[in-house]
Amino acid sequence: MELNNGRTLTLYDLGRVPMGGRVGGFSKAVLDNKWGGIAVAGGSIRYRKRVTAFQKIEMKTRLLGWDERFFYIEQSMWVKGTCTSHVLLRTAVTGKGGAVPPTADVAGGAMGGLDPTSPPVLPDWAHAWIAADAQRPPGRPRCNPCPPAPQSPPVISGKTGGGSRHGRDIRKETHLGGLVLL
Repeated sequence: MELNNGRTLTLYDLGRVPMGGRVGGFSKAVLDNKWGGIAVAGGSIRYRKRVTAFQKIEMKTRLLGWDERFFYIEQSMWVKGTCTSHVLLRTAVTGKGGAVPPTADVAGGAMGGLDPTSPPVLPDWAHAWIAADAQRPPGRPRCNPCPPAPQSPPVISGKTGGGSRHGRDIRKETHLGGLVLL
């Protein structure tokens, strides 16, 4: 048995919960402003080493910094001094109207006394991920419409071979938008 990717992500979720309580006035700011908490808006994870059953895991969580829209959180898991996985998350504080911009109030609570008007400089690898992620095509429902289905789907194979006496066409087609499944 080993720690699979789903359980790893769940542990990272659970690891962010106590961070809010440990970091300055973040929990108080969430309660005072009736914010919903932290929502994950994107992430990149790297699995480096297997974690097998009953291995003791140490998790490290830290707030890397923020920009005009998001907070960036770095988390890692360690077994006996070896990093087993590492994740960079784009997160947002949520409120009744959606994401709450990381203003001085929000950042001040999250940073635990550091100057909220001067966010820490994100490392180059975090900037590279942010830039690469910005190049991805937008997801639904704002994506460009799919191209129309071809009028006559391409034929990959037509007739049965071997034991067929009549050479019947045995294809069964299913059309999904512009995709033809045979």
